[in-house]
Amino acid sequence: MKSDILRKATAKVMTTRIGQLAYDKGPRAMVIGGVVVLIGTGIHAIVKTPEFYESMKDEPDGFVRAKAAIRTYAPDAIVAALAAAAIIGGDGIVNERVIQWMAAYKALDISREELLSRFEEHLGKERFEEILYDVEEVENEDGEKEKVYSQEACEKVLPYSRFFDEANPNWDNRNPMYNRNFLQLQHAYANQLLDARSYTCNAKATPVFLNEILEMNGDEWVDEGWNMGWCKDEEHPDEYISFGLDDMSDPAIRRFMLGDEPSVLLRYNCRWVRGALPRDVEFAGKRSWKDRLDGLVSID
Repeated sequence: MKSDILRKATAKVMTTRIGQLAYDKGPRAMVIGGVVVLIGTGIHAIVKTPEFYESMKDEPDGFVRAKAAIRTYAPDAIVAALAAAAIIGGDGIVNERVIQWMAAYKALDISREELLSRFEEHLGKERFEEILYDVEEVENEDGEKEKVYSQEACEKVLPYSRFFDEANPNWDNRNPMYNRNFLQLQHAYANQLLDARSYTCNAKATPVFLNEILEMNGDEWVDEGWNMGWCKDEEHPDEYISFGLDDMSDPAIRRFMLGDEPSVLLRYNCRWVRGALPRDVEFAGKRSWKDRLDGLVSID
């Protein structure tokens, strides 16, 4: 009795593991296997071709030659069709899963935004930001108290935000106004780039990706930077790239814009976008985007 129960439990576990493995690796196996089989059938057909021509060179009847060609190449054609179907099927499964992941991400993002808006409404904006960003009051050189954001808390709460400070190669400690002017110029260029890629009657809108803006401002790419960004299309005609520097009610931003503070927290208002990666964008002294993206896969 115990051995039967153990056998059934083992069989169930093995079936579950095999099913999970097939779910995880199935699409990739279908595509890779389809490509290998497709190449193999092509080589096999090429190898058989000289023998076929040698056997049919003295046959004058075209109907007989056609029947012989069908008998010779039909198996390879059937196998090639099945391989192509496997490739298309694997790609379809991946696309379906991507759509499901996007829907789940969007639902979570909406729920998070609603929850945060309720907390902000209940606590008030100032108290809400103190809790959210782990703000502490410290004394500056003049003995005045000022609020300081926790970098660790900001990176957790705002994953698409970056501090513009001494870690950035474009930051200048000697001239705070240079930092402000640099970011204002970058902000203006980013929105001009967004307008240039916007929807027109003759072309489809192309997104401005988060990684492009991060590199423009001196920060490193992020994994999701080719999925997050901005796109001024028919559904979002008023899309606007913001670094978060237009909120003058924030004391830290106000001090930065007035030149009293050399560093600032940039808050990018990016969203999930889909589209082709830019092919013609190059930065001075660096490889083109197309060369640098070698090995990366874009969701189209």
